Amino acid sequence: MAPLQNTSVDGKVVLITGAARGLGAGLAERLVARGAKVALVGLEAAEQEKVAKGLGPAAHSWEADVTSWDALEAATAGVVGHFGGIDIVIANAGIATVGFVRSVDRAAFEKVIEVDLLGVWRTFRVTLPYVIERRGYLLCSRSRRWPRSRTRPASRTTPRPKRASKHSPTVSARRWPISGSGSASRTRRGSAPTWSKAPTRTRSSASFARRCRD
Repeated sequence: MAPLQNTSVDGKVVLITGAARGLGAGLAERLVARGAKVALVGLEAAEQEKVAKGLGPAAHSWEADVTSWDALEAATAGVVGHFGGIDIVIANAGIATVGFVRSVDRAAFEKVIEVDLLGVWRTFRVTLPYVIERRGYLLCSRSRRWPRSRTRPASRTTPRPKRASKHSPTVSARRWPISGSGSASRTRRGSAPTWSKAPTRTRSSASFARRCRD
């Protein structure tokens, strides 16, 4: 939640997709505690409704599939009708599958692309006019967990101290501030949007960059 850490959300309307459990539900709880009104949007209607009821009148649930334009448009209209507008959108809905390119189920992998990539695009596209109206923010959250290997080197006799690694679950989010009237930003035509907070480059990527320069 770092991108919103220094932003006041008191009285703001925050739409969160994939908020039935985990990161989405946790974000909703923290945002309500800071005075925000949250709209929970996702497929798991029953679980999402439980989360909304637990958060009180500041939260409400709408059932929608992020791969469906019609469902997203209906849910967004419901959020605007209930809360009066949308200030912040957090595209959090996502799924995952594991496998090699040669063996992963094709339909399962393409479903991941449909939800995790196109679902974010559709969520932003449908809600953007309302976010522009309130000069708000679009955020794309990302969580990932890579499977650990079950084998250990035979020479290792004592366990190493626990440390963060690429296998550890991580969560990150980027904020895209919306400004201007009738346009998503004030950047010049053809220029790329800039994030308000640049991602931190890891030591490994810095080493790789130096090797490339050499």
